[in-house]
Parts: sequence; C-alpha cells; structure tokens
Amino acid sequence: MQEKLTAFIEKRMHGRSFKDNDEVYLFLVLIVAVGFAGVVHAVLFFSFIAIDILPMVGVNAVSVTIYLLALFFTFRRHYTAAGLMVSLEIVCFAVLSQLLIGFYSYLIFFYFLVLILQLIIPYGSPWLRIGIVVLMVVLLFLQVVFEPDYVEPYPLGEHHLAFSYFNIALTFVATVVEFFIGTYVRSSIARGVEARTLELETQA
Repeated sequence: MQEKLTAFIEKRMHGRSFKDNDEVYLFLVLIVAVGFAGVVHAVLFFSFIAIDILPMVGVNAVSVTIYLLALFFTFRRHYTAAGLMVSLEIVCFAVLSQLLIGFYSYLIFFYFLVLILQLIIPYGSPWLRIGIVVLMVVLLFLQVVFEPDYVEPYPLGEHHLAFSYFNIALTFVATVVEFFIGTYVRSSIARGVEARTLELETQA
C-alpha cells in the first residue's frame, strides 16, 4: 500500500522521488492540512457573502489565496514555508476575526488547532514551532487584557449561534482528521518498510 501511495505521489511530482519515508509523511499531512483549511475558508467566504459581512469576505479570500500558495510550496518541497504559512494564517485569521466580529464565537479554539499542527507536522525546526506556540500564548494574554471593553464593529447578530457551532465542530473534525491521517500514513509507511525487509530477508 505504501509503495503504491508513494509511486502515485511521485508521478504527480513529475517523477521526483522522496528522500525518505519521513518526507512522504510530511508531504501527505501537509497536503491534507492545506486542502482541508482551504475548503473551510472557501465555505466561510461564501457564508459571509450570504450574511453580508464584507470585511470577513475579504479576510477569507486572502486566506484561500494563502492556502493555494501553501499548496504550491508543498509540491515544490518548501515544507517549512508551507507549514509556517498554515500556522500563521490560522493565528492571524483568529485575531482578525475576533477584532471584526467579536470574541464570543469560540474562535479561540483555532489556537488549539495551531498547537496540534505544531505537534504532528514537523515542517520546521522544533525552535520554529515553539516560536509559533509562544506567539499564540502572547496573543491569548493580550486578548484577556483587551476583551472586556472591546466592542466589535461587525457583530454577527442572529448568526452568532450558528457560527459558534461551526467553530466548535470545525475544531473537533480538523483534529480528528489530522490525527487519523497522520496515524494512517505512519502505519502505511511502517507496513511498507516491514514488507520490504521481509522480501530482502527472503531473497537472502
């Protein structure tokens, strides 16, 4: 299974082979993360058009563009750039959304997604990923300071409840998908290595 998966990916990458199984894992989980997030922001883009909150339409349009760039960087094997773009986009989206539509729609859960990404996608050095987490913690502390007296310029009104449910469900689904895909890819790679080892032992 792992050999077929690797061959399929390499065919899409114009025959360029991966240097090791760790790169196969990194490539696949990044593709899943980028693709999933891009689809979510496309849905949000049209949702905010429907409820006529144009600043959020613009924010999501930028987000979709960022994920298209991240997809390009992933296929070009610039994994650090792609992973950094995904992590920073989620953080910036959470901050901008809270400033525009308020702090009470469970957007804070998006920071949890950022933490999960730093743990399961080794796109850069540990220090780089720790830096993202530190940035996130600083922003959370700032939110505690400014939130009590802040009045959002574009309140969601009657759509607040639906958006809150969406954010809660999104956080849960995204976490499950990333963990499932990561585990599946790791196990597929492990089975492929075991099968090749057994084949070599049989030949010997």
